[in-house]
Amino acid sequence: MGINNYITDPQNQKNAHIVTHDDKDNSNALVVATHPLKQFQENTLFFTNDTFGINMNIQAGQFGGNPKVVYKENVEWTTSAISGTWTFNSGVTGGVTPHGGSVMINATATSSNNTMQLFNTSSLSLSDYTGITGYINITAWNVVGTKAVNIYGWNTGTGTMVGTAVNIGAYVNVGSLSTWQKFTIPLENMGLKEATINSFRITTTSSTGTFQDFFLDDIQIEEKSGVSDISSAFFSIQPPNETWLYISSFTFFFADNNYAPVLSNGLMTGIPYDSILGVSSLTGGLIYNRYQNGEIIVTERIRQLSSLFRMPSTVISGYGISKDYAGSWVSIFSPVAEPIILKAEEKDKITWTISEDLSGLSIFNISAVCKMEYK
Repeated sequence: MGINNYITDPQNQKNAHIVTHDDKDNSNALVVATHPLKQFQENTLFFTNDTFGINMNIQAGQFGGNPKVVYKENVEWTTSAISGTWTFNSGVTGGVTPHGGSVMINATATSSNNTMQLFNTSSLSLSDYTGITGYINITAWNVVGTKAVNIYGWNTGTGTMVGTAVNIGAYVNVGSLSTWQKFTIPLENMGLKEATINSFRITTTSSTGTFQDFFLDDIQIEEKSGVSDISSAFFSIQPPNETWLYISSFTFFFADNNYAPVLSNGLMTGIPYDSILGVSSLTGGLIYNRYQNGEIIVTERIRQLSSLFRMPSTVISGYGISKDYAGSWVSIFSPVAEPIILKAEEKDKITWTISEDLSGLSIFNISAVCKMEYK
């Protein structure tokens, strides 16, 4: 014999009832309703900078003609190993050729917390300088764990750091191996704006037993130009306090009032793969970094439009030319396979770093389709 059961709401003591359907078998069923487990607020966010807003067509990376050369041929600032094994006069090694000149810094034998120093015989005021640039060639960088190549100012007289340490890996694509990549780091980001130093130090760090292998070359402190003293600028998206942000896609919009090659049939504008409309292929590129719990977990570099086109499922969502046929624009849509979740409590964020002159573009911005969950 069956047991009589009731589904009862403990708050109002109401019972659920069976409904007989007028179908072939006169089936019996409960009438139920569902409610979403989580509720979201839909939004579209633009990558923004505190100074430039959403306008990413900035003039960055333009420097004066008198840089202070720190390392080129190992005869500029004095090199020394504070700890670990560093080779400061390495020639061609394992297929890697110095970026400029005949030697480079070889860090392939270093391990975690090994440190090198670049020492100047006199103190240098950085008031006339805006950034530090150089080239890194990464031959191995296991993404497991936390890894960094940190550069920072140093005072040998007091034996103390000046400013803060900055990870060179945040300014290049650590997944791009065996190729020279330029890094451009604003002195402001290193806490060195208007500071005085006599040394730089570089330290490798790794939280696992695998260590990154890399080479460095052509390091110099860049002079202010008077035209643009912007070394690099960060444009970011991050969730407000007590929220999680779910990002499902990105849209890139470029417009150039001075670029409009029309194809021979006259029906559409030509969209180049090897430039960004009228802006030539970039040297360092636009650097994408995704931060999770304060650590960079994804890095990408965009040097030209083909860098976007190669991404899975990315499509040109729109294009056209101006009414006077003098300019053109293109919109590129890039979805993600699963929503990217940025958590406010873990200080998650996504940044684009611009260290190039993009003033040739009339409009450039990047937006993201998001939904926000309040915690």
